[in-house]
Amino acid sequence: MNFGRGDREQLKRVFSISLVIYALIALIVLLLAETIGLWFVTNKLVIPQERAEAADRLDHHAL
Repeated sequence: MNFGRGDREQLKRVFSISLVIYALIALIVLLLAETIGLWFVTNKLVIPQERAEAADRLDHHAL
């Protein structure tokens, strides 16, 4: 797009904005995964009480 025009400042701006958008999407996905994963582990999984802490830790470390 802008690379062929030789406008390096516009190219830098587009790259920076793209990077910020990508980081925001990654943060939103991480927050949703943590929230849904915690809910799933505590409410839907049937696990022994003594293994609940291990399941919670595994959920956090998997992300």
